[in-house]
Amino acid sequence: MDILSSECSLVASTAPMDGEDERIMENMKAQFQALQVQRGKSVQKCLEKRKEGKRWEKQEEKQEEKGIPMGRPISGQDGLQLPVSHLDSASKQSKRLFPEPNEELQDRLRQLQDENSRLRKLVNEKNFEMKHIKKKREEDQLALSDSFAVAGDAAATKIVELAKRNRELTGAVEQERMKVKQATNRIKDLEKEVGALVTLQDLLSLSSALGKEKMASMLQEPRPTQILADIPEVKILQEKLSAANFKMTEYRNQIQAVKQEMKIAQKVLSSELGEDVNIQQLLSSPGGWRGRSQQILALQNRVQELEQQLEQATQTRQRALSGQQKDSTGLERLQRIPLPRDRNIHLRNMEREKREALEELKKKLDASKARNKVLCSEVKLLKSQITTLLDKGKHDDELVDTLLKQQAQLQEALKKLSQQQLLSKEAQQNLDQRLSSEAQRHGAMVEQLRLMVAEREAKVRELEEEVRQLLLRLSMTTDNSILTRQLLAHRKTPQVTALEQL
Repeated sequence: MDILSSECSLVASTAPMDGEDERIMENMKAQFQALQVQRGKSVQKCLEKRKEGKRWEKQEEKQEEKGIPMGRPISGQDGLQLPVSHLDSASKQSKRLFPEPNEELQDRLRQLQDENSRLRKLVNEKNFEMKHIKKKREEDQLALSDSFAVAGDAAATKIVELAKRNRELTGAVEQERMKVKQATNRIKDLEKEVGALVTLQDLLSLSSALGKEKMASMLQEPRPTQILADIPEVKILQEKLSAANFKMTEYRNQIQAVKQEMKIAQKVLSSELGEDVNIQQLLSSPGGWRGRSQQILALQNRVQELEQQLEQATQTRQRALSGQQKDSTGLERLQRIPLPRDRNIHLRNMEREKREALEELKKKLDASKARNKVLCSEVKLLKSQITTLLDKGKHDDELVDTLLKQQAQLQEALKKLSQQQLLSKEAQQNLDQRLSSEAQRHGAMVEQLRLMVAEREAKVRELEEEVRQLLLRLSMTTDNSILTRQLLAHRKTPQVTALEQL
């Protein structure tokens, strides 16, 4: 029992347990301690009784050696005749002679039986508790698996919907941003130019108000900008600002080059089309209209062709005149008369063509003016649409920010759920390990208890055998004492009769 209690205490000290397991083990310890105390008391009583029995046996042997009779004298005159029921009388006499050891042994047997029954009850209770704990663990596992599955499906569907919505919004936002970037870049350029002019004006005013010495002292003094330059974040921002300024200078140079090219193109157009000509009207007018330079080239080609024709005509006429020398003077006159008429006809045709071209140009101008009005109205509409799109872009940006925040929150929730799932898995693994260790420990305890029960049963059997041996010894000693007493009585009777006769 002491060994079992020490082993239980070692197991309880080494194995980590929960609150319920600690309570159960405390109850077990209390029960084992109570059983240990009872067993110690019973063992002490048995030892005392054995010592008393040994003392009584030694006294009996000493008295037998001295020849002193032990026990009560037998009633009756037939000394040589033995009793009929020898075993019954021996058992009755043993009970009469040793009543206390028999009762104590019976009490001890009863205590051992009670202890065995209690241990069996404890083993059954432990088995029932183990089954209850296993059922509870299975229910917890099912509940956790169901809750995690539902939460994971809902989160997945929400994430898919938000991703689709996010893609659509990002596409729309990118389209709007491409439209807005041009206006923002122009505004930034103007703002930077204004800021540069303001800084130049401030510096000029400071230089005029303060002298050269004050300016030098101000430059030598540590400014807050110089103090801030030592901060790493400010350095990073300054680097970004310098990169942005470099890009701005490049863009300005590109803009100036484009402006120069535009001026050259305008000069070329003005040289070709003339001054005070609206280019938009010309672009809006349908095709088929020729510029002034093209008209000039066409007329020059026409003049060259006519000159060639005239040369050919003069050559043919000269050939004809060389053949007809007599009528040379008349023919020359006849040939020279129609020339001015041909020129007048040609000039009249040119005037008609010019008038037709002017009418066409007037018509095109009217059409271009109408087109310009339409374009102005369209520009106004586009400006209003741009403002509305800018507002929508701002709202879309806000919506995108909110959706991104929601997405981040959902991702955090998913991380938390995954962490909780991992923790629950770890807790389940720890519970499984603890339950397995507890099951092993309880199995070891049950085996130890069974061994204890077997040992106790063996001890009970040994005690029963000892009791039987003691009973046999007592019966044998009682028989011997009875025979000796009868012999002594038989020897004394003739001496008494002889004395009486004398």
